[in-house]
Amino acid sequence: MTNLRLVDSHCHLQDKAFKNNRDNVIHEAEEAGVKSFFVPGTSISDSIAALDLAEKYKGIYAAVGIHPHDSSRVLSNWREELKSLTLNKKAVAIGEIGLDYHYNFSPRDKQKEVFKTQIEIALEKNLPMVIHTRKSMEDTFQILDETGGWKAGGVFHCFPGTLAEAEHVINKGFFISYTGVVTFKNSQNTREIVKKIPIEKLLLETDSPYMAPEPFRGKRCHPALLIHTARVIAEIKNLSVEKIGEATSNNFARLFKLSSGPVSS
Repeated sequence: MTNLRLVDSHCHLQDKAFKNNRDNVIHEAEEAGVKSFFVPGTSISDSIAALDLAEKYKGIYAAVGIHPHDSSRVLSNWREELKSLTLNKKAVAIGEIGLDYHYNFSPRDKQKEVFKTQIEIALEKNLPMVIHTRKSMEDTFQILDETGGWKAGGVFHCFPGTLAEAEHVINKGFFISYTGVVTFKNSQNTREIVKKIPIEKLLLETDSPYMAPEPFRGKRCHPALLIHTARVIAEIKNLSVEKIGEATSNNFARLFKLSSGPVSS
């Protein structure tokens, strides 16, 4: 697959899971055809770590944001700190942000408050958003409606919704991203949704170090494993893996306004 060009549109390479072999993980991914990486932040300190990686590697881009799990732990000056991080040229989005009602690690009211504020920052800074929503799609849509957040654009990462919800997201101008979940034996419904989503609105991700695809389910995920997700989606779409890679890489460049396209490090 000499012409294979993939982009991992969501991987937590700053995570402690990669502390001991991060360089090797990135090199292995590049050897497997992954030419660019997108690293989202989950807190102020985590966002700074994402930016540090993006500054070190030419092919890494970052987002800065507060994950819903971390909403209750923000300090009083977090808004100003987040805004200052957006000044870094490698900060190409606000994320990952949203709501998570599965774990409720932060109170729902606080999640909503922090989410709304970050939508306002995205609109102010003209940056797209990386949305995390889990068992919270209705409230996520409502907040995006109330704030006008749809105008910022972005992606719903590790999309957990129905076909109707996927169509709504796409009609609002957002992209949808899928992880190794599509490779799981019990993911037939997800595959049916992928089959119906226009290729022009799809992104690929690993969500490393989580969500490892088959046959590595339950193990540490890393960007080189993106090929397994790409192969399954290629099969679903009846396209070559190279075509899936080309289309999703171009989508990534359009979403994050990378005029020269994603590049390897």
